[in-house]
Amino acid sequence: MKPENKTYVQLLVDSTKRKELLLQRILDYTGEQSRLLEQAVLDYEAFEEIMGQKAEIINEISEIDQGFDTIFKRVENAIEEERESFKEEIIIMQKRITSITELGVSIQALEKKNSMAFQLYLSNEKNKIREKKTSSEMASNYYKSMNRVGSAAESHFINQKN
Repeated sequence: MKPENKTYVQLLVDSTKRKELLLQRILDYTGEQSRLLEQAVLDYEAFEEIMGQKAEIINEISEIDQGFDTIFKRVENAIEEERESFKEEIIIMQKRITSITELGVSIQALEKKNSMAFQLYLSNEKNKIREKKTSSEMASNYYKSMNRVGSAAESHFINQKN
């Protein structure tokens, strides 16, 4: 076994560990977003901040994935040829990949729930705006009508005095 292959395989193991930790952070942030969406009043700044943090983590995961693919291509044949030499690392990576997959499924499910909750929030906010607009229009129309009635009444009284 070439020493550089051992190093590359260890980098693969480390990459899976890092990705697992980052996905756990995304799951935690997504849970925090869920809690924010359950509040009576959405703290939009906090919600947006979490979105930014998640975006940074997703970028880091993409870099890890690219690095993993590049390294794996270098050592794929060596791993196949010397499977017994890398048995322990392969088992560790398999366990982490299973965990990564489970985290991904959990994140997707929670993201879907959050998306539906956020759509409901937006719908409610639109309705509130529509109601306020309708109320404002009604009040404006009322005052306009009252001004016309008031002008007509004043005109009527002025005409009677003359």
